[in-house]
Amino acid sequence: MPRKHKRAKTSLVKPKSRARQPTDWEATLSVQLSVSGIKEWVREYRFHPTRMWRFDFAWPQIKLAVEIQGGGRNGRHLRYTGYKGDCEKLCEAVAHGWAVLYVVGEQVKSGEALEWIMRSILERERVMRT
Repeated sequence: MPRKHKRAKTSLVKPKSRARQPTDWEATLSVQLSVSGIKEWVREYRFHPTRMWRFDFAWPQIKLAVEIQGGGRNGRHLRYTGYKGDCEKLCEAVAHGWAVLYVVGEQVKSGEALEWIMRSILERERVMRT
């Protein structure tokens, strides 16, 4: 009698990806950067040699980064452990020579974040030339 082979069950649930979806504010800033002609930025840039930390936006050649802080009343960044982790990430970034701009969604929406980015790029490029 021939043996029946069981079919392997396939999962309908896709495995979680480590890459996260951009927030609305990150998508907005991406459009603002593109429209303004700012180039050479990288999304989700991993800056630390051993930790999995990533910057929302980075210009690795001049070591400039932007972090968009989430809003809400109970967000990760407002709780002690989340804030402590943000402090550790920022301190490590600075220790590795990075300048990091922390902004919130309203500053992206108003264009204020884009203005700071443009000024910071000019300053970082000026300093690196000297």
